[in-house]
Amino acid sequence: MKNFKYFSHNLSIIVLLLMNLSMSCNNDHDEYDLPPRPTAQLPNGCYWKWDRDDHEWERECDDRGYRGGYNNRNNPPTEKLPIGCHWEWEDDEQRWERDCD
Repeated sequence: MKNFKYFSHNLSIIVLLLMNLSMSCNNDHDEYDLPPRPTAQLPNGCYWKWDRDDHEWERECDDRGYRGGYNNRNNPPTEKLPIGCHWEWEDDEQRWERDCD
């Protein structure tokens, strides 16, 4: 009887852990439901990154080999942006980012 209680207790803990794991794995559907990545050519040092807040692909640039000055606060990028977009300085990341309404 003692072994049965020990076994049932351990089994219930394992079942609860597995249930918790399966629920936590199912919460993050965003990674699999993303729209296709844009196919537009980007300058050297730039890449497409999914913005979870805006739910859209955004261009990120790390300024390697790119002369546009994304990391110089006094020199905003000169690239033309689509209507409704503008360049905004990000104090946290110390670089210019495209912001669209």
